[in-house]
Amino acid sequence: MESIKFVQSWDPVAGRKQEYASFITWEFQPNMKALGLEVVSGWYTLIGGGPHILVESLAASLDQVERALCDEGLREMLTRFMNLVTGYSSRVFEPAGWEAWRREATPSQDAVKFIQTWDVLPGEQAAYDRLYTRSIQDPEGFWSEKAIELLSWHAP
Repeated sequence: MESIKFVQSWDPVAGRKQEYASFITWEFQPNMKALGLEVVSGWYTLIGGGPHILVESLAASLDQVERALCDEGLREMLTRFMNLVTGYSSRVFEPAGWEAWRREATPSQDAVKFIQTWDVLPGEQAAYDRLYTRSIQDPEGFWSEKAIELLSWHAP
């Protein structure tokens, strides 16, 4: 059976950077590992809304994730963690391969997420900042222009 992905997201509380960093290093990661949820990657959102931090952990099975989520130690750690973050949420993902297609239940649109990340090219930060500012100030106009510029529209 393939690994199950446990994804958590949040925003750090402003003004508590040192305490937050220490907690992640000395409590969050070791506790997750001890529960069988190995932290494999962390992401910072550059573009888009929602929480800015996204952390991915892997587990050997859905049962392992369930046991971890029911663990009193995890609950206590997350209670302390909530003092350092806002907008916390978590999700559980399974591979979307052959096994997922054989399931009888189809996931709802609310349960499906699309995540896309990238880095700004070296020397292009100013151009990116201009695009980002325009997309926030006039999202409808910005994305309408981009749709015309970048997409090929064909009548069926």
